[in-house]
Amino acid sequence: MNENEPIFKTVLYVDDKVVATSNNLTLWQSVLSSIKCNDSQPLNAINKSENKDNESKVILSPVEKFAKEIDIEVDLIKDALNPTMETPFIHLDMKTWENYKKQFANKRALPDVVIVGTILALWKKSANLGDVMQKDVINVLKQLNISSNNAARSYKNCEWLKYESNKIILMASKFSLAQNMLIEYCKSV
Repeated sequence: MNENEPIFKTVLYVDDKVVATSNNLTLWQSVLSSIKCNDSQPLNAINKSENKDNESKVILSPVEKFAKEIDIEVDLIKDALNPTMETPFIHLDMKTWENYKKQFANKRALPDVVIVGTILALWKKSANLGDVMQKDVINVLKQLNISSNNAARSYKNCEWLKYESNKIILMASKFSLAQNMLIEYCKSV
């Protein structure tokens, strides 16, 4: 890059906080065009919710939206899952994993693939990140040095997940079971 070439940078703020930056020239041109044309059409990627205090619109980050949907504090989600928009999508805290698994010391624990599959299914659904594949689950388990055995049988025995063609599907009719599992997991921080 020549020192005299301009650098096109797009910076997105909420209040005084930088929430995203990009050096993508096409994005920069699109934003500039939108501003010049006074195009106020909302982008599909923006999630809005009603602020009951002043009835204005508040833009939620994907993690804030997820926490609201699950009905748990954002900090618990961040500490336990560290969710991201890129693969592997979640980064599980080892201490939280250990604390959660200890709860089942005297009873049958959920299989590791079910725990991770549930977390990924809820996160990817909330953030519109597509389907959860078995390879996604395996990648997360590798972070914890855990291998998966008999995944198909584990999913078959789970009330809220369905497994077909290496895809993990969250059953809408059993959403509250998955939600409760995630809340208990996150509270193990």
